[in-house]
Amino acid sequence: MEIEFFEKPQRSSKVKKEMILADKDRLRKMTPDYENFGFDYFDNRTSGVGYGGYIYNGRFRETVRRMIEHYSLKKGDKVLEIGCAKGFLLIEFKKEGMITKGVDISEYAISNCHPDLKDDLMVLDITKGLPFENGYFHLITGKEVLPHIPKNKIEFVMKEIIRCSRNNRSFLEIHCSTKEQLRNFYLWDKTHKILWTPQQWLGLFRKVGYKGDYHLKILINDKSE
Repeated sequence: MEIEFFEKPQRSSKVKKEMILADKDRLRKMTPDYENFGFDYFDNRTSGVGYGGYIYNGRFRETVRRMIEHYSLKKGDKVLEIGCAKGFLLIEFKKEGMITKGVDISEYAISNCHPDLKDDLMVLDITKGLPFENGYFHLITGKEVLPHIPKNKIEFVMKEIIRCSRNNRSFLEIHCSTKEQLRNFYLWDKTHKILWTPQQWLGLFRKVGYKGDYHLKILINDKSE
């Protein structure tokens, strides 16, 4: 089922397209450190790309409360976030009494995670599999991580999410684009490995038998809003 838990982004598609067109050197600014999800990706305030400083501010508190209510989670339930970055989403589950685990490919993000999650997070390339038992988690979530997976690994990753989630309880927030704006999608952030439309993601879900929840977020569309 498609459901929206996160607040709408502050930057509209129109603003994103204008930023791309105005910045001819945008791709060049995406350094090797940026592409490896290092300091340049998260915390470089001068480069003009990336987060420009990814700090904890409680931004996901209400999102997590909505997710807990929707999935009827209770204290002691186990939650996994794939692509957890610094853990700013996951920490809100922990504050509500959940047992939390997070995995991310970024050594920088894990090293600079929320201090209360130091023992809960690990550096992991999820294309090599998840080190957890079948049905171990009451909820698995991933925010904007799947488009960063190579195409030849995405089916395997989806099957691992299915395997480790209990009763298909999972939620995936996925960046996608309209067919006409796929090139702008790449120019926005070249760490994306999969440039797909919503229809292509739905086709993948059917192919692998994914029955969890999702939100297909159009990053850059054809409208001028």
